[in-house]
Amino acid sequence: MKIIHCADLHLGSKFAEFGQEMRKEREAALKNSFKGLVEYANGNDISHILLSGDVFDKDKVNKTDKDYFYTVVESNRDIEFFYLKGNHDTKSLSDREIPNLHLFSNEWTEYDIGDGVVVSGIELSPSNSDVLYQTLNLKNDKYNIVMMHGALTSTITNQYQDILINRLKNKYINYLALGHIHTHQKEQFDVRGVWCYPGCLLGRGFDETGAKGFVVLDTLDSSVEFMENKYEQIYEKEIDLSSCTDVYDAQKRVDLVMGTLPKSIARTHLVGNVDFDVSSLVSLLEAEFKNKFSYYEVKNSTLKKVHFDDYKNDVSLKGELVRKILSKNYDNETKNTLLDVALKLVNGDEIL
Repeated sequence: MKIIHCADLHLGSKFAEFGQEMRKEREAALKNSFKGLVEYANGNDISHILLSGDVFDKDKVNKTDKDYFYTVVESNRDIEFFYLKGNHDTKSLSDREIPNLHLFSNEWTEYDIGDGVVVSGIELSPSNSDVLYQTLNLKNDKYNIVMMHGALTSTITNQYQDILINRLKNKYINYLALGHIHTHQKEQFDVRGVWCYPGCLLGRGFDETGAKGFVVLDTLDSSVEFMENKYEQIYEKEIDLSSCTDVYDAQKRVDLVMGTLPKSIARTHLVGNVDFDVSSLVSLLEAEFKNKFSYYEVKNSTLKKVHFDDYKNDVSLKGELVRKILSKNYDNETKNTLLDVALKLVNGDEIL
């Protein structure tokens, strides 16, 4: 049996990092990503979809986004949807009764879906954060899928989000279908079972870069295949300009990195200590790449390069710091590091 596992759709997201035109495009792409997932299921004889939390971005999602999700589910009666709420959508359920939409609660709920496969799930809350591990009772002769939404950890610090992975070992779990982490990850956690985060369905900002999509679990051989969606990825590339001598040199450095990327949503993050006018570089890059990418921006975190010799005879706190450090019996690399940190502290600059 093949089963789709997805999570963290976050329907209703505002895509606040982008301009108005790109926000509209990504809002539409997010809905179409979910539609495409369902179409993939229909085209590949897959009749079960696991939704491991945060289908919606918040409890009070607008009616248009809410209706879209429930209409897609209701219109695909040949597919059984299993919706486990996450930390974002605890109160976003519809009042509509939909026969092919199966829900969970803060107690273990179990669904036998045939072929020896059982889907069990629980929604985290302060009332069950500890007892849920001892109340999970699975049968050894079943292929057990367990749905949860949270972060795997060894110590609970957040009762709505933390999952103690060590307490799920040797519980007869074959596949732990997780949500909450927005990057695809998979790992064996005991002799029998693997845990998997499919990642979010579509990147919503520069904190969600890289390939996004869903996974297909095959219970016959326990294989897990990541299926990347067709929509543009989000890239952020950090480029250190410390060794660049001027704006042209820096522009060529950026070209080497950004020029290799496909059409996408992209950001160049400039870092390092420089001696030239970075604002003019930013303008050049924005003009150069605005037509290559669907959306492009530059984040400037560079700092003005400090020439320590300029402070040797300076009658100031900076001068005193420089003279003090230079007088010590340190190697040149250590002196330069100490000087850099000391002057940044005096200036109130961020220390990276």
